[in-house]
Amino acid sequence: MFVSKYTILILFILLLVFTLNFVVNVNAIQYCPTTITVIDEDTRVPMRGTKVTWSGGELTTNENGQVTFNTILYSNNKITASAEGYETDSIWVYCRSCCDPINEVIYLKRIVQPRYCTLDIYVKDQNGNSIDGNIYVDNSYKGYDDHLTIDIQLGTHKVEVTRDGYYSDSATVTCACTETKRIDLTLRKKEEGVKLRISDFDVNPDTICMGQDETVEMSIRVNLEQGPDNTFVTTKFYVEDDRGNWHYIDRDEKYLDRGQTKTFSVDYHYSAYFSDEGIHDVRAKVETGTIIENVYSELDVKDCIPYRYRVVVGSISLDNEYPDLGDIVLVSTPITLNYARLPETVYVKGYVDDNLVHSASIRFYKLGTETFQFTIDTDKYTTGPHTIKVKAEVDTKTDTSTRTFSISPVGYYVREAEHCLSVEKIWTEEELKPGERNKVYVRVLSCGTKYEKNVKMKLEAFSKTFYTGEFDIPARGSKDVFVTITVPEDVSGKQSFKVTVWNIHTSDTWTKDFEVQVGIPYVEIKPEFILENCQKERITFGVTNTGKVSDTFTISLTGIGAEWVTGVPSTITLDPDERKTVTAYVSVPCDAEEGYYEFTIIAKDSTEYSATSTMRVIRPWRWPIFPTGIFLWLPWILLILLIIFLVFLFGGYWLFTSGRRRPMFDCYDGCMGLR
Repeated sequence: MFVSKYTILILFILLLVFTLNFVVNVNAIQYCPTTITVIDEDTRVPMRGTKVTWSGGELTTNENGQVTFNTILYSNNKITASAEGYETDSIWVYCRSCCDPINEVIYLKRIVQPRYCTLDIYVKDQNGNSIDGNIYVDNSYKGYDDHLTIDIQLGTHKVEVTRDGYYSDSATVTCACTETKRIDLTLRKKEEGVKLRISDFDVNPDTICMGQDETVEMSIRVNLEQGPDNTFVTTKFYVEDDRGNWHYIDRDEKYLDRGQTKTFSVDYHYSAYFSDEGIHDVRAKVETGTIIENVYSELDVKDCIPYRYRVVVGSISLDNEYPDLGDIVLVSTPITLNYARLPETVYVKGYVDDNLVHSASIRFYKLGTETFQFTIDTDKYTTGPHTIKVKAEVDTKTDTSTRTFSISPVGYYVREAEHCLSVEKIWTEEELKPGERNKVYVRVLSCGTKYEKNVKMKLEAFSKTFYTGEFDIPARGSKDVFVTITVPEDVSGKQSFKVTVWNIHTSDTWTKDFEVQVGIPYVEIKPEFILENCQKERITFGVTNTGKVSDTFTISLTGIGAEWVTGVPSTITLDPDERKTVTAYVSVPCDAEEGYYEFTIIAKDSTEYSATSTMRVIRPWRWPIFPTGIFLWLPWILLILLIIFLVFLFGGYWLFTSGRRRPMFDCYDGCMGLR
């Protein structure tokens, strides 16, 4: 029974497509040049003479650490690099289309040879005689003996000995390479009927100052009321921290005879930052055999530094040194907080002739100087001299500054000061940025009637002091001077600059706040990328500088899929409000499972911003690609045989159908003739 010609036609098309795909894939892959570079993972130096193998053979790397395969590769090829003294490593490569070069790197890690030391273990009883015991090293049983020598990898190890009827003993030791470490362990026989009397738990001193390193002696007296002579007693000392955890300090060990009393003591070296203010428990743990007794005492940590809080009120300045009756005078005073637990509030009050005029609360978030100001309406006072007082208080610590001024009748002439200096203006050459040099300019005015000589200026900023040389200013004149500073890397936000100008006759001070500007990164990326395994795909993301100054940001990637991403620059420089699109490439391994792989992009300088995306890996269906080499001409032979077979099949079918129809036409013609 024959099939229809349409069925044969469909079969022919399918076989032809399959065979042509086979031929195209085979011929495309064979021209993919593949270069493998082998690099030492530690030194990052290319490795010469390394063996690189794959299913088609083996090559050795050249002086550049490279080999090149010009032969045909499979769709999913495993390439392995190996060298003496290194761990063998492999990668998978895939040739997608004809003539596409493939460049891959294999990093080889040196094999770290294990290094050993020797533990020389001796077991004795409490009288110093050798005695057999069960010896354990790192909880692993090593034998029953009184002496054991064992080679072990260098590092820290725990050695323990046990025996029935005896108290176990252990030691923790650290040995270096080729070192022989002797360990003496003692088995003490368990005794019955031991009774201790503990007294005089002394902590000296029992009160210490917070913020200062101290040495505290802890001691306790122990009496052996009942038990055999030469009873071994251990006392361990502990101190409790702020969270209620006990911290081991040290221990003291002694042998006691019946009726004998001995003092057990250790030194506790208190760290300035170990405990907060308050009373902390101290414990002495006395042990002998199965008998354990705990005795407690206390250690008081106090905030006993009287100058922990310190506030300084600076000199009082007036915007009008010689006011007339009816004038409004602005009073300014710098308030400096030198010591405090931040943030802290300083309460400031201003007085005129001991009468409160103005009060304010200044909140300090960092140690430094703020300005307290208030005004005086001279109409409320009589002409003549008056006293201004400014008082600042923080945590019971106070400071006061006073000065006098005089109110003159309207139209009364006051002779101007001969010597006078004033800081008129402070500015910077450029915006302040972390890690960059800048110039700070100061305009100094001579506000008196005399020529000011040998004037000096200093700037206090970033916990440093910057000075200028001496300069002169004519009467009623001004001069611009500057200092060069370097902004520290770790500062940002508002910073106080204090300028002082002076000579032997007069001085002036002005504090001004400047903003240290930084770039602020912002990262934009699609929430999900759909990628195929064995493929190299392109992804993009954007980085924007939302800050007010140009900045260079460090770009890094973390997460499961981060190791597949290449082409991301390590840094990117952006102007304010500038956005750049970064193009990266993702090479999904051929053996990657289908699923979701998160990765995070981090842009960082003084500030940090991160954005997370997901790689969705899928495994698409692909036409199978067959081995090549000696079978290079096999697809062509199969194609020719297929064509011959189909021609024969179609020819036979056509002849058969033509032969079967001919009698029908003859009959028809004959029948017509009969009619």
